[in-house]
Amino acid sequence: MVIIRTFSEGILSEVSTWGIADGLNITGDNKADNRIQINLILTEDSRQKRQVSKSKEDASFHFVATTSEDSQQDIRDILLVRKIVGLTKLLTDREIGVLKELHKTRNTKTAANNLHISARTFANHRFNITKKLGMPALEAADFVYESTSVEVFTVMLDELEK
Repeated sequence: MVIIRTFSEGILSEVSTWGIADGLNITGDNKADNRIQINLILTEDSRQKRQVSKSKEDASFHFVATTSEDSQQDIRDILLVRKIVGLTKLLTDREIGVLKELHKTRNTKTAANNLHISARTFANHRFNITKKLGMPALEAADFVYESTSVEVFTVMLDELEK
């Protein structure tokens, strides 16, 4: 699974989830051992471009300060280094919304109420997310929406400017 998160002015503005694909067939089984998180921190200043990559257990994290014009090439470069040539979209927009609400509330009933859906429908979304990603939905929500590391990277960039 590849998670691409875009931050603009320090705020998470977009999230997309992708499965690793080879031609028309998805390779692997989308289990947690294939987790890649790419964090794009958009900046107007092309001189501020930086990239930091780190691995932790079964996941890799990439932090890229880039301009919006260069962001797609930066993503391609990261994926090529990892020998990933194809991606397929994994989660629907609604499932992304379920993950976001789950991360905020940590409670199915409350999250369902906030999204104006029944708890049963919310549970079905959680089940589908778990099935697609190969990890529990709550763990996926944390992987997608935890922003502490991005905030640290942004502070680092600000310090380098001084």
